[in-house]
Amino acid sequence: MRVLITGGAGFIGSHLAEAYLERGDEVYIIDDLSTGSLYNIKELKENERFKNKLFIHIDTILNHNAMLELTGTCGIVFHLAAAVGVQYILNNPLESIKTNIQGTEKVLELCDKFKKKVLIASTWTKNIYQRQPFHIYSRVGCGFLRSDMKNQSILKIEKLLKKGVNIPNPDSVEIGSKVDTDRISGEGVVIYSGCKIFGGSTLILKNTRLGYESPVTIENCQIGTNVDLKGGFLKEAVLLDRVSIGCGSHIREGTILEEEASIAHTVGLKHTILLPFVTLGSLINFCDCFMSGGTSKKDHSEVGSSYIHFNYTPNQDKATASLIGDVPNGVMLSPC
Repeated sequence: MRVLITGGAGFIGSHLAEAYLERGDEVYIIDDLSTGSLYNIKELKENERFKNKLFIHIDTILNHNAMLELTGTCGIVFHLAAAVGVQYILNNPLESIKTNIQGTEKVLELCDKFKKKVLIASTWTKNIYQRQPFHIYSRVGCGFLRSDMKNQSILKIEKLLKKGVNIPNPDSVEIGSKVDTDRISGEGVVIYSGCKIFGGSTLILKNTRLGYESPVTIENCQIGTNVDLKGGFLKEAVLLDRVSIGCGSHIREGTILEEEASIAHTVGLKHTILLPFVTLGSLINFCDCFMSGGTSKKDHSEVGSSYIHFNYTPNQDKATASLIGDVPNGVMLSPC
């Protein structure tokens, strides 16, 4: 069978051409390269198997004689030629109208004349994709295409996936341009949908889980091993090993959560230090607090839900941090 593809040097057109060539059909392409590219069909032209089966015409579909011959020769027509791209159309309004309207009329007129089957498709994919195969990412087999702009976030996500980070839905995750992927462990780290990671000083160690219940945004935070961030926003904070944070948390600058500290959902912390084995319930807001902890989950300090503590003098000026528990004699984990 002989197949005519208008706009065959575009993203979809080139892949369609390849599919028919692989079937053994003859493929005729007409494209004026106004938005298409010879790069898209370079591999097809250089493939010896397609040497006598691929015929390329660099011309406009408004050329009546060329379209008359090609339409009469082929058994089926795929009409993909179109002026695409907002900027291109703004810069070339008359040419775009001629191509999209008069060009389509020409194709339909000739297909009717020769009683040929025709499929019309309009696409903007030239602005989004480049010709390359799908990349299959992560253990769950989720795939997405890299863009013409070689988006830095996507490239960083690709690096993380290659080093073993589990990202079930890569195209929903954002990695900032300043993030150093070498500072994110590939061992046991899971980043769920909607999470955002920013900042050149961000550090994420092994077996950390981000955003299981809701998206997490992290900016310039240092996160230890086996940490579970169920959801929320964290900026310039430090979380040591086995810390657990509920969804909806808002952890701001100057906050340190030491080993096995745990907070429930919707907790706000700023300029606050929680020593090991401190537990905070839900709906708590701490500012300028220093709270002692314990030595184990059974020997721990705890604050119940719905508690607010801001540290102000009677004149509404911030004073020194409030000490909660036996802070002067502090309880710290023994090194082991």
